[in-house]
Amino acid sequence: MATEGDQVGPVGWSISTERTQSCQASANESRTTAADPGPVASAFVHDLQSPAAQHLVDQRGPWIERDPVRFWQGLSLALALLVLLLVARLSGVLG
Repeated sequence: MATEGDQVGPVGWSISTERTQSCQASANESRTTAADPGPVASAFVHDLQSPAAQHLVDQRGPWIERDPVRFWQGLSLALALLVLLLVARLSGVLG
């Protein structure tokens, strides 16, 4: 069933050179399209490299640096509640 422009493969199948070239061209085009980052990705990379001024101004420091007294009070309260919860659990008050 091989025609004039076809090659015969190792198993006896006919391989159309036109179809093979068409598939290779299609695969190459797909790879090129997939590798192209496009305008959305390049805009994203640009924003990462040079952030807008509004993002730089709105940055706040860590809670411990902004208000260390409140930070330690909050941490102490959380730890005290954890201790009370564990004591209640060990004493059998909480299941």
